[in-house]
Amino acid sequence: MKRLSVLAFGVMFGVACNDDPACVIDTDCDIGEYCSTEQRCEIVGGMVDAGERDAETPMDAGTPDAGPADGGVDSGPEQIGTGSVVATSTPSSYSVFASFALRGAASSCTVTEPSAECVLTVCPPPMMVEDAGMPDAGMVDAGMPVAPHAGVITIGGGATETVTLTPGADGLYPAATSAAMALWPNSDAILTVMGAGDEVPMFGVTLAGPDAVVLMAPMPGSVPVASDLAVTWTGSSPGDVVVSMSAIREGTVTVECRFEPSAGMGSVPTAALSAMGAGAAFVAVRSEQTRNISRAGWDIGVSLQAPSGVAALTLE
Repeated sequence: MKRLSVLAFGVMFGVACNDDPACVIDTDCDIGEYCSTEQRCEIVGGMVDAGERDAETPMDAGTPDAGPADGGVDSGPEQIGTGSVVATSTPSSYSVFASFALRGAASSCTVTEPSAECVLTVCPPPMMVEDAGMPDAGMVDAGMPVAPHAGVITIGGGATETVTLTPGADGLYPAATSAAMALWPNSDAILTVMGAGDEVPMFGVTLAGPDAVVLMAPMPGSVPVASDLAVTWTGSSPGDVVVSMSAIREGTVTVECRFEPSAGMGSVPTAALSAMGAGAAFVAVRSEQTRNISRAGWDIGVSLQAPSGVAALTLE
């Protein structure tokens, strides 16, 4: 009887002990253990018995990424806008222009390549905007939008002091001009064009100033559209010799061809002349050094130009 009483007491004591928490705070556990929310001593960094977690609310795994699968090679930053810096120099004058614009809707112009050297651009006449009447009196004038710009643009290293273009409050650049001197004397001059950066990122290029060539043909007069137009020049220059033709018809038609300066000749294909059709046209020749820069979604062209001559033609 005494043995049964002792056994019963031991069983009751054991049950009571198993119901007591193993810990209340971390110091109740051995070194390297902590007191869990179930008041059990767990090994720090160890795995928790999944059976003790079944009743808990599972942790939020987050919303799965709904985006497209990785397409492979990164195609680069999204295209934001385009810009150009164009400097033109003659022996007694120069002009520098800069402009930048956000990439907008697709152009209504058609661009083709009638030959390996030439690009033909045909643009329809501009659409006439009908008068929409007086604006609603409740509308608030938001003011003129500010054009994107690249901060102060400088051109240094030529025959003049550094030329500076500074954007106005509207973001547009007033032209820098001179009617008294060249921007560079010849191709020995190395010019550096720098944009300090703003909405348009900082950029910089170094180019040799091109030398003007001398236009020899065509001379002003009539030109048949059924044959290629031969263009010849003398002299050479770094970069390209660019032959451009333009005509105003119902819309505008332009063709621009690039040739190696040392070749001394090139031709405008009959396909481009036929696209212009009969009527007045102009052909101009220039030497040009060009660099194209792609940075942070912006495509920027920098050109140094030396005009060589213009001829008025009649296409027939």
